[in-house]
Amino acid sequence: MILLCLAGLLVIPAENASASSRKAYWLKVNRHENVVTVYSMDSSGKYQPLKAFLCSCGKAGHRTPIGTGRIGNKLRWSSSVASEEYMQFFTQFDGQVGFHSTCYLKPEPDTLEIEDHNLLGKAVSHGCVRLHLKDAKWIFDNCPKGTKVTVYESDDPGPLGKPPLVEATCGYDPTNRAHRSTYELTGPEIRISRDKVTSLTAGDTFFPMANVTARDPYTYENLTSKVKYRVYRYSKKKKSYKHVLSLNTNKPGKYRVDYTCEDARCGEGTAKASLTVTIKEKKEDKKDKLR
Repeated sequence: MILLCLAGLLVIPAENASASSRKAYWLKVNRHENVVTVYSMDSSGKYQPLKAFLCSCGKAGHRTPIGTGRIGNKLRWSSSVASEEYMQFFTQFDGQVGFHSTCYLKPEPDTLEIEDHNLLGKAVSHGCVRLHLKDAKWIFDNCPKGTKVTVYESDDPGPLGKPPLVEATCGYDPTNRAHRSTYELTGPEIRISRDKVTSLTAGDTFFPMANVTARDPYTYENLTSKVKYRVYRYSKKKKSYKHVLSLNTNKPGKYRVDYTCEDARCGEGTAKASLTVTIKEKKEDKKDKLR
């Protein structure tokens, strides 16, 4: 891809990133499956999969080069001489190859090429790695100069799988926060496993977050740590649930646990899920009451 600078529209930050910030993330691009997996370094210095992005790598004759490079310059807007198209949040990592949004007819956010955008997930680019706008901006904002990028090829999409396409229906990228009212995007997913224990005996231990997980439905990022919950106990007298500080298994009865998780991607609301838990009396306690 041949890039041109557009006067007054491009920003090329000169980053002086520390060694630790350069190592915070490692981007791995599977050009066969068109998936970018972001790995983050944990406290032990090992890389763990954090999130995945759907992408479009180079088509036949313009294949994205396999190998490992480092992030270099960044352009807020870039353009291609070959296709006369414009892209947002270009992050270079191998010569003139880099990450960027899907294409626009003009350097204006309402001129998205809809058909082009909806080909994400297929190898259709001229060598660069195209992404949803939100994902291109994430790399632009969070991965400094020197961050490692590896392009490889495999039938396995990666440890987090291949995320879905967020389809465009108008001139704006559907993941653009500034225009999110144009689209109705799915919020995060809260999952309560079937293995979750919902029937206990008085005195048993109950862990509200056991077997409860959450994730971003677009990047598959684990959001479990962002899940919050509130506990309610059913009042037979008032025939309604009343908020309590915790689920006390020493008090038999019916409880409801409400889980919430904020949308990490586009701020389109909060995911919700509920669980009903029944605490039964011990047999010994029932016998005592009958005496």
